[in-house]
Amino acid sequence: MELNGPPVTPDEHQRIARAMELLALSPNRSLTTFVQKLSDPDGRLRAALRQYTLGGTLGALLDGEHDSLREGRFEVYELSHIMPLKEKAVVPVLLLLFHRIEQRLTGARTLITLEEAWLYLGHPVFAPRLREWLKTLRKLHAGVVFVTQQLSDVFASPLCDPILESCKTKILLPTAEATGATREFYRRVGLSDHQIAMLATALPKREYWFQGPDGCGMVDLALTDEELAVVGAGSADDVRLTRSLSLRHPDDFPARIFEANGLDAAATRWRTLAGRDARSTHEELAIA
Repeated sequence: MELNGPPVTPDEHQRIARAMELLALSPNRSLTTFVQKLSDPDGRLRAALRQYTLGGTLGALLDGEHDSLREGRFEVYELSHIMPLKEKAVVPVLLLLFHRIEQRLTGARTLITLEEAWLYLGHPVFAPRLREWLKTLRKLHAGVVFVTQQLSDVFASPLCDPILESCKTKILLPTAEATGATREFYRRVGLSDHQIAMLATALPKREYWFQGPDGCGMVDLALTDEELAVVGAGSADDVRLTRSLSLRHPDDFPARIFEANGLDAAATRWRTLAGRDARSTHEELAIA
């Protein structure tokens, strides 16, 4: 409501509370049903909520008796089409996702990774939620990974101190700018001038600086060209290529990805192994 107009008055608070009570008793519990049960003589409340119902632009994301969020062990929520929108769209969607994530924290070991963390670190709605997570998630056997492009995003955030205190493990990517204007940021996370110089000359997508409570050092993933073609394919062009190949060649697209990277031998090995697996499965079915 407050994203779409003046603050809610005490009288409107009572009307909203009454509509929630009626909704709790209804067999059809959705935002559309809530709006229908809302006493709203001047129409202001319903007008503010209409865009979030099935008749509005955000209804597909926020309205309905059930949502489409899955309960798998590994879930990813792509928000690139949401984040450019206005606050009145972004905040409700993210609040829903944060709520669903918190519902999943039952004590099982959980890792929550927030890409493009700068979007949340300074936000007046989500920064307090993240501060609470940093203090309480450990009790629920959950950890948070903040991924951001620049260290300055962390130091410009009101959560800077809690993040540095709570996030004992830091993984820093190679950047030639480490010895330049951003040198002070790297010093503040505990790197010496020698270590900063090592980071500035490290190999991208291969070497990473690891800093943890038990020690630090440069880690070389030592990926082969074939492995790098798969786990290092994160750019927009890589994603478009992968989607295109998977649609045009659904049974063969891993080999096509290798070929697109000039790795014909890897493509041949993949097809050989895939054919062997298919034959083994067929033989097992024949025996059964």
